[in-house]
Amino acid sequence: MTSASRYTWLVVGVGGLDTFASNVAESLRQSGATVEHAEDGVLLPGMVNPYGRKVLNRLAPRVREIFVRRIERRLKQLQPDILLLTYDNFGSESIERFRRASSAKVVLWFPDAISNLVRQECLTADLDLYCFKDPWIVDRLQLVKPGRVIYLPEAFQPGVHDLALAEASLPDPVISVVGDIYPYRELILADLAGEFPESLQVHGYWPIRARSRRLPQFSGRYLRGMEKSRVFRRSAANVNSLHPAEILGVNCRLFEVAGAGGAQVVERRAALGDLFSLGSEVLVFSDLEGLRRQCNALVSDLAMSREIGDRARARAIREHTYLHRLDVLVRALESV
Repeated sequence: MTSASRYTWLVVGVGGLDTFASNVAESLRQSGATVEHAEDGVLLPGMVNPYGRKVLNRLAPRVREIFVRRIERRLKQLQPDILLLTYDNFGSESIERFRRASSAKVVLWFPDAISNLVRQECLTADLDLYCFKDPWIVDRLQLVKPGRVIYLPEAFQPGVHDLALAEASLPDPVISVVGDIYPYRELILADLAGEFPESLQVHGYWPIRARSRRLPQFSGRYLRGMEKSRVFRRSAANVNSLHPAEILGVNCRLFEVAGAGGAQVVERRAALGDLFSLGSEVLVFSDLEGLRRQCNALVSDLAMSREIGDRARARAIREHTYLHRLDVLVRALESV
């Protein structure tokens, strides 16, 4: 039994396949914990995608009020021990209403880069614990929330990735990039496309209005769940460039690729070496020349690529599942 399984949880956040809140909720269910997931929005799922509903909740007061009332009702019915919020737009008034509805401890686990900590409403609220994935913001917020802010990286959910391990013994000689494409990442992709025009494959969300160049290697598909994991496992090199607002920390993709047994080349960050062994479990780059060199090494030696992916998978299973993180969260909450 894990520490997290002893408690009853209400998880609030974006619903749908392979979202952060859904992965957290499902991991809690698998541990034996009692958990409910309050998904975002008041619109029908087919009307707006999950992240569109999240934006509406942030910006439309009437929509947000309906959602706050929904959470109040769930709190009164469930009477959970822990209310886990996964974004920052609940301010003092909302948190006070949640506390009147139940005696639950209120925790924020913020899974985005700090550039998305826009409204900062959570900081005006008196939460029991704040969890962030970037050590930099943890250090900064100790000034205003001493003793109630912890470093908690993202993780992966083993059940989503296990079947990918049944893929062929050696990966294909391809270089894959999976994720949202924004200008910084687009520039990196342009360099890779010039160096590896036949080997590069790109999948993800790339708004037409944001494209400044044509990239023939872009599939136009947004991958989720097992489809995404198979790409990670089959690719000799998975390129993981980090958003510039990931100052010291890393993204969820690091753990997802490792969990699927894929070899990856990750942009260097200070926290990376504490999570995986550099050179043995993940390869790193600090400039475009280094990125090209590491990708070429993996594509040229498929056996080495598979060995790195397998070692990363073993480390992820030992240390980087959502249940590992939730046990850390519970211990911190119990000590506050």
